[in-house]
Parts: sequence; structure tokens; C-alpha cells
Amino acid sequence: MNTIPVWHSLPWFFHPRLSEGDQVVELDWREARHAAGAKRLRPGDRLVLFDGGGALATAEFQEKPAEASRAVPVRIIECRRTAPPIPALHLAAALPKGDRQSTMLGMATQLTMASFTPLTCRRSVVRCAPTFPQRARRICLEACKQTHLAHCPAIHPPASPAAFARRAGEERKLVLLADPRGAALSEALPPNGPVQEYAILIGPEGGFVDGEIEAVRDAGGRIVRLSPSILRIETAAVALLAALLVLARPCRD
Repeated sequence: MNTIPVWHSLPWFFHPRLSEGDQVVELDWREARHAAGAKRLRPGDRLVLFDGGGALATAEFQEKPAEASRAVPVRIIECRRTAPPIPALHLAAALPKGDRQSTMLGMATQLTMASFTPLTCRRSVVRCAPTFPQRARRICLEACKQTHLAHCPAIHPPASPAAFARRAGEERKLVLLADPRGAALSEALPPNGPVQEYAILIGPEGGFVDGEIEAVRDAGGRIVRLSPSILRIETAAVALLAALLVLARPCRD
């Protein structure tokens, strides 16, 4: 019978720095307040700490987590470093409006997105605010807690489709741009050999202009279609990530 790993049977909390030599660390007061309130943890209860970079630690509370504004010490029982998911999925997308940003980032994180880059497109409506990186990081961390992922996506500065595709090509990522005029995804993927990293471009509600598509194609990108219908930004992003996880699964072996 398969058993659930201890990492997945305990509540998860974020700690920015973990190392194998740690014996006692302090849990941020916000995390501690959540532990005492929503999770109802008490002295002796165990939990999982993660730093967003692959380090995981099982830990034990040394004292009752207070709901006051102070950190709480926890004792490290075991610490280990985990490898990032393969294939690595790097998403670049035009920002949708309002709460749809949170929906896209949260669901993409659940699908093991490795990084996110806001795309600045000719038809973009929403511009990247100065507070976006911090907000996006919080959203992704919460998704990691809920789905028990040790690696939190990196949040990169905005880029044009051409710049993102050019950089991804130089880094030997397979570049895929979603457009209704493209080829079927299964036809665009290489038939042989593992692909370790994908760079995915999702355009704004009005789609990419021809010049943006040509610039991505010139950088080695492949144009793929996801559906006979026109998808919203967040729907297209999640659909392409999920499809790659299924189609690229043999690349994990």
C-alpha cells in the first residue's frame, strides 16, 4: 500500500532561509498567527517549513504559537533539499484584469510553473504596477503552501515577446507561443529526445500582432493553438501548462 509522505501529511509554512545545519529557527509572526488560528497547532505539533527554493524541513513547535506580533521558535527535526520539477515551465503572459491575475498565478503555480514574466504587448491593456512582483510572490507562496510545492516560481521584470523569446532561445528553452492560427500542440513538440525547459507566451485579450508573432518565430519559437475557441489569458495559460505536463511526462524519466 502506498503511504503519504510526511511532507504531505503536515501543514506547510514559509521560512525564507533554511539549511541542513539549522537546529532552531523562528517562524515569522504572520505565519505563527496563522498556525495558531486556522491550523490550531500547539506545542509538540509538527509542521513543514519550505523556503521556496527547494529546501524542506519537518519541525516541531517549542511553545504555543501566539497570535501576537512576534516570531515563534520551532525545532528542526529533518531538513533536505529537493530537485525542481522537470520539465521546467516558464510562463510569460500579458496581465489580465483584476482578480484574474491572482487566478492565473495561483493555478499556474499549482501546475509547477518555474517562473513568470509579465509580457508587454502591443495590445496589452493592463500594465505591470510597481507592486506587482511582491503581490505575485505572495500569491505564488500561498499556492505552494496549499499544494505542497517546495519550489516557488521566480517573478521576472516585464519583457516584450521578442525579448522574452530571444532570451529563452539563447538559454536553449523550447519556445511556444499560443495563437489560434498555430499548429496543434502535439505536432509542435519534438518527437524524440527530452525537453528540459519550455518558455510559454500568452498574449493579451486582443491577441499578438503579426510583428510580435514573427519576432518570436525568428527567435526559434513555435506557434501553437490550444482550442477552436478564443480563450481568456488565464485560461490559455493554465491550459497550455496542463497540456505540457501531460504530453511531456515521458521527459521526466
